[in-house]
Amino acid sequence: MRQALSDYLERYQAGVTFEEVLAGASADVRRDFAVGVMPGGRDFVTEETYRQARDVYLPQLRRSYQEYFARTGATAIVFPTTMVPAPHIGSDTELEVRGKTISFEVAVARNIAPGSTVGVPGLVLPAGLTSGGLPVAIELDGPVGTDRTVLALGVAVERLLPGTGSVLGARTA
Repeated sequence: MRQALSDYLERYQAGVTFEEVLAGASADVRRDFAVGVMPGGRDFVTEETYRQARDVYLPQLRRSYQEYFARTGATAIVFPTTMVPAPHIGSDTELEVRGKTISFEVAVARNIAPGSTVGVPGLVLPAGLTSGGLPVAIELDGPVGTDRTVLALGVAVERLLPGTGSVLGARTA
């Protein structure tokens, strides 16, 4: 990302360098960049690791999705969007899930990341509230090229979810 942003700024003659953009960013953005974008950061990915993920693991994951849908004939996979209900504002660093402490990023992204990564159509629907009043949601992921089917399924499922409103614009009589 660092190189791509630097190239972009140079190509389009933005008149600012990557370092200047980073220096002018908010503290939370600088923190995220230090962790994941800058060499030496905890989540920094080397070019070699990136290439392996792109050229080996991504194709394997795509095949897994294709094989699953071909084998089962499923219209969609339905799963909780996140590992936890929406956390309270300010609890965005670590959360407890089943007695284990996990990062906020893992708690909210682990379930949705694979489908987004492979490019299958996905739809998130609000599914109600916890007993504590925090929102929860479900996601429907379908095979590549079934966007309209996933949307239609979403309309049908939405009608079954009490009190969640009409995210897709579907109306019930």
